Amino acid sequence: RQVALVGEGAFEVESRTAPFIVETFNARVEVLGTRFGVRAYWREGETRVTVEEGSVRVDAAGETVQLGAAEGTVVAGSDAPPTAAQPADASRALAWTSGALAFDDLPLADAFREIERRYDVQIDAGGSVPADADVTAFYARAPDVRTVLGDLCAAHGLRFEATSRGFTVTASPAAPTRRAPAPSRSSAVPR
Repeated sequence: RQVALVGEGAFEVESRTAPFIVETFNARVEVLGTRFGVRAYWREGETRVTVEEGSVRVDAAGETVQLGAAEGTVVAGSDAPPTAAQPADASRALAWTSGALAFDDLPLADAFREIERRYDVQIDAGGSVPADADVTAFYARAPDVRTVLGDLCAAHGLRFEATSRGFTVTASPAAPTRRAPAPSRSSAVPR
């Protein structure tokens, strides 16, 4: 009972004597019986594991962490160990399984990549995405892509335009600065 995962998967594993193993590009998740999610996009450079019920063991870089219900870990990089078990909201991590859309403290560039995958569009943000911008948002029902982009762009001073393959995101032009009117210089002499 072993699978290799590139992308995102939700698993509900029945207890058996043989373990169930999920292999990603940088981690190994072993379980006997539980419900959990694994997110492992190579481009993002990390594997995230979140447990809804039961427990799992995550191995990476020669280190192991045990996770119980409502706990998660991150393996950031190809030679990194898993982080210590941390509280995690499994309902948010697995929201995609019911059609919801959740971003939890996700870098804006990663949120754009998630939108590309989810809606099968291309987003060209060029150099306009602020490097330190993070996104936390939840949509119980997946909204139209324009709604999501509109919300993210409004929150970060960006704008988007449709293209033939998706969208281009750019910085919003700065609002014009108002100047005090210059004193009037008139040659007319008052009467």
